[in-house]
Amino acid sequence: MTSAHPRIIAVTGVQAAGKSTVALLLAERFPRGVHIEADALHCTHGR
Repeated sequence: MTSAHPRIIAVTGVQAAGKSTVALLLAERFPRGVHIEADALHCTHGR
């Protein structure tokens, strides 16, 4: 992948499959890589 073609890589799977580990390793591999946990994206309106 080059910086001219940005990508979003979503890591999905069942519980305890190592998704977070894989996502963190991917984020570290790319200069502009970012790891965002899905829990951070949940709506909290009314809580």
